[in-house]
Amino acid sequence: MDARRGKRIQRGLWTAAAGLVLAGSLCAQGTLLRYRFQPPETLFYRIDRQDSIALQGQTGIVFRFAVIRVKVDENRPDGSGIVTVTTDSAWSNGPSAPLLAPMDRYFESEFSGEKYRISGTGNPMQKNADLPPFFIPFPEKPVSEGSDWDFQIKSQYTRPYSGNKIAKGHCLFYGIVNENNIPLAVLTVRIETELSKKWSLVEPFRTISHALEEKRSSEGAAYLDVDTGRTIRMVYTTRSRSSLNVGGTVSSRTVSSRLTIHLLEK
Repeated sequence: MDARRGKRIQRGLWTAAAGLVLAGSLCAQGTLLRYRFQPPETLFYRIDRQDSIALQGQTGIVFRFAVIRVKVDENRPDGSGIVTVTTDSAWSNGPSAPLLAPMDRYFESEFSGEKYRISGTGNPMQKNADLPPFFIPFPEKPVSEGSDWDFQIKSQYTRPYSGNKIAKGHCLFYGIVNENNIPLAVLTVRIETELSKKWSLVEPFRTISHALEEKRSSEGAAYLDVDTGRTIRMVYTTRSRSSLNVGGTVSSRTVSSRLTIHLLEK
């Protein structure tokens, strides 16, 4: 299959999935995708996730949600911003079994008051820094319908565990849609992620080492308010395979997830 045909098929699939109608033809110079940081603005995002887990021959479904606070602390002259991301609330109906524990920590505690400096194009500006899930790297130049680009983010963990993550992504700009008189840029997104984490749990009379290796594939759609430079929502499906070494005992799991992120109204 050639690249042009692949793009047409991908665009057609997401048109059917989203049920969207283009708001009109794009202007000749294209659309400049940028995040806009306006202190002291505070945004709240809700994350809903359904995980179908296969673990050692057994399967189960876990439902989770969290409300994440994104506080804009500063807007730099170069268009970048400094934001503080915290978890306001979180809930899960899943058990705290060892293989689910790393997932719980990622979902509920990954954003424990962390500060990020992010460029207007959505790239992390700190060395080895991760990128919160509400941001996607954009090209420097304007895009037009059918434009696509690749990105890569390498990050390292230092607390509460050590490790690293490499995320390689591909985006396609579907176009501009009009939703309640708001111009939304619609992107289709594919991300391949590899991560490795190590940590220790201290129990009475012993310390248990943990090591997690995971490969994850995600694809979905992201919607950006062109006027305000805010992410309005994201919809992803994800499949991951991982192995967890707990004190020398290795277990594996596969997880298929449906993830929705949407901006809450004030």
